[in-house]
This record gives sequence, C-alpha cells and structure tokens, in this order.
Amino acid sequence: MPATPDDLFQQHLEHLKDALPDASSISLAAVLRFISLAEQIKNDIILVQLGNYNLSFPPNHLSPAIIKFLVASCNISEVDVPIYWSILKVAIWTSTSFSMPNTHCRSNLVVDSDAIYPPHQTCLTAGCLNHKKLMETSQRPAILYTLSRGPIATYSLGLYCDACHMSFHNAYYVNYGVVKHDRMRTYYGNVPSILHVGGHQYVEVDLACLWRMQSVLAWYVILMRHLPHICRKSFVCPTYNAKYISTVHPFERLSVSHN
Repeated sequence: MPATPDDLFQQHLEHLKDALPDASSISLAAVLRFISLAEQIKNDIILVQLGNYNLSFPPNHLSPAIIKFLVASCNISEVDVPIYWSILKVAIWTSTSFSMPNTHCRSNLVVDSDAIYPPHQTCLTAGCLNHKKLMETSQRPAILYTLSRGPIATYSLGLYCDACHMSFHNAYYVNYGVVKHDRMRTYYGNVPSILHVGGHQYVEVDLACLWRMQSVLAWYVILMRHLPHICRKSFVCPTYNAKYISTVHPFERLSVSHN
C-alpha cells in the first residue's frame, strides 16, 4: 500500500529531527512555509543555476539570495536552511508528495514569490540546437492584479535563446532573428494562469473571469430594467424599435430582436 501524503510528511519531520542539531527548534509552521515558498520560487532557484543544469532534478545547493529569503520568510536560522533543503528538496521539486497551500511573501530581498516567468526555462523552438537552460534574462517592473490580494508590485522576466534568437515571455514568444518590422508575438497554445493585458499590467485568470461575469450580469440587469419599456414601444412604433436596436449594447440588441 503506497504511503499517504500525511505519512510522507511525518517521515520528513522525523528526518528533520534527526538531522537538525536542536530538534526542539523545529516549528511545524516553519516547515509548511518552507515547502510552500520553495515550491513557488522554483523558477528563481532554477534561474541562477549553470547552463548544463538538469531541470528535472533539484539542485544540491541554494544560492545565497534564496537562503536569505527563506531565512527571513520562515524564521529559521541560516545554517538550518541547507538541512531543510537536503531533506525536503525532492518533495518540493516533484510537488506530488503532498499538496501545500500557496503562501506569498513580500520582502525587500531580491527574491519575489510573485515574479512572472515564462512557462519554461529551456528553448522549445523546433530544430534549435540549444538544449541547455536559457541563461540570458531580461526583467522589468510589473503590476499583477489578483483576486484575493488586489494589485501587487512585482517583476516580469523574459528569457532569450542566443542560438535561435527567440525571446520567451509569460504568454508569448518573439523571434528576434528577423528584421524588426517582421517581428510579432506568437502566443502559446494554452491559456496561462496569468494574462498579460498590456504594457506592465498582468491579471490572474480567476480575476478576469470575475470581471467577465460581472460585466454580463450588469448588462443583464440593464436589460431587465428596460425590457418592459422596449416591449411596449415595439408593438406601437416599429420605427422607434429599429432605431433603439441600432444604439443598444449587443446583449440588449439580441434580446430585443426576438420580441
């Protein structure tokens, strides 16, 4: 019988108790936060690795910036972070051993758990000979509009392949190997969880769905408010009705045309 997520988590706790010099210093909240944040900053962990790094496996060591971020965010000592990482890194990397709720952290450190990355850090261009991790990055400030936390100041990162001259972004890629006036954005086939709506502005899909629903409901309320007036005029004055239909919103126009 396979181990349950609870069993696996208990095993990790036992390994931490055996490995840490002071087992009494282990906080369940700190362990949960460490796992959650490390999962969310996985792209930041990958970003600073060497070009020949295999993305399928967790790195053996974390960069100083990542360590400082986890120390400040999880309230654990700097010497304990490598121990936490060595025991939890496989579970964090696969994200299948147990499911953790999202935890977002804002700090004055370099690492940002809300940073917006391309969906991959390798070049996926057909025929490209570069199979290593992309090393050339660009970064710019961005505003991420979220459903639960409102607008958030963060960063949007792009990755560039110097072999095929493709620049990869959150929702699209651009071929810089052609002349400037022939460059265009090619969007990925799937819908990302974060939408680039223009310039430095990004919106969570859940928030965009809420806006769409509110827009439909608002027009429905307007339609219901004016429908009796529209119906009365429809029977007595076809000219008025035709004029009205040409000026209303398409949602209202559709309903009026069926009366």
